[in-house]
Amino acid sequence: MSLFSFLKKNCCDKNINIKEENSDMSMFCYQCQEASKNTGCTVAGMCGKKADTAKLQDELVLALKCLSVNSEGKVTDEIGEFICEALFATITNGNFDNDSFKCYIDEAKAKSKKLSKADCCCGSLSI
Repeated sequence: MSLFSFLKKNCCDKNINIKEENSDMSMFCYQCQEASKNTGCTVAGMCGKKADTAKLQDELVLALKCLSVNSEGKVTDEIGEFICEALFATITNGNFDNDSFKCYIDEAKAKSKKLSKADCCCGSLSI
């Protein structure tokens, strides 16, 4: 299966819900070398990241995957630069500004919707 097919199948279902209802974890982050027990932080990040920030970072990455799928064959410099900038915002221990993540998520959803003829997962994202 190609990466595009995988993303299209896994990112563009209309009812994406990544949340595990029976999970005792308020977050799961395995982004950096500081990850608890070298597996992942589940309550708060060893780096100081809070669960709400981890959730927004995950939502942003998923919104960017949707944008990537919807921009297949239509990628512009603007879209490419936006994706790079937004991904860089999630860099380990570099940005815990939830408002900036919300702005990136909204912009990714808007760009994706503009490119997509059909409904995309970005409109009903639930993490």
